[in-house]
Amino acid sequence: MVEGVIGVGLPALKVVANAVQLLKIPIWGCSACAIARRIEESELEIGAVMKDIPDYIKIVGERDRNLSF
Repeated sequence: MVEGVIGVGLPALKVVANAVQLLKIPIWGCSACAIARRIEESELEIGAVMKDIPDYIKIVGERDRNLSF
């Protein structure tokens, strides 16, 4: 799902995702966003998992930094 995604002034999402995976940082997909786009968890990149809004709220509250793309 990350092929061809390139943000303005950023490296390709595939490059970022590969670096994140090498560092063993969890990659989450937003379940609400996935439902709206008809994306199944099986379509996510290897190692990525779906998480719900309560999961995001919990982790943001526990951390001083996070990345959203």
